[in-house]
Amino acid sequence: MCVADDNSGVAHSAEGSASKEEARGELVGALLRESREELERIDLKASILLSVCSLAIAALVHAAAYLHWDPRELVFTQWFLWMGMALSGAALVALAAAVWPRLSRGESAEDLIYFGHIAQFEDLEELNAALDKQASTNPSRADHATKRLLALSRLIDLKYRCIRWGMVLFGIAVPLCMVAVVRALTI
Repeated sequence: MCVADDNSGVAHSAEGSASKEEARGELVGALLRESREELERIDLKASILLSVCSLAIAALVHAAAYLHWDPRELVFTQWFLWMGMALSGAALVALAAAVWPRLSRGESAEDLIYFGHIAQFEDLEELNAALDKQASTNPSRADHATKRLLALSRLIDLKYRCIRWGMVLFGIAVPLCMVAVVRALTI
């Protein structure tokens, strides 16, 4: 085993740091794979929730139109309906935000993390220069993978927050609309 001293008084093992870097790279790779899988699941969840909520709103509107139902007949309880519909609309916006494609250039134009960063280049020479610069600032594959992991993790967090808001808003909207529907059926 080779032991080196970096003039700080601490001896370092080259073998130990190499295995630590290897373990870190494997961990980052595993987390990156899991994050990509989670991103696929999030998009599927958000798409399904968006479809279900849209269908529920469409069913309510269709039923009201079919029955020639006038919400103004509900007098006071019409506000339950209007609040429920407004919250349902906000829920749809939140769920749509979760599935909305993210095409931004990212936090830094120098970070080449995903296809959106690559698409900004006009020609091959410009792309090669950016790739060379990226390789010099991130000398190891693990460093680059770690940046991708961070970007994906932030995206996953944002999408889950949008889904959570959509579910909460729709969860509040349903009982409000139900109060109005029950009232309309008892008139």
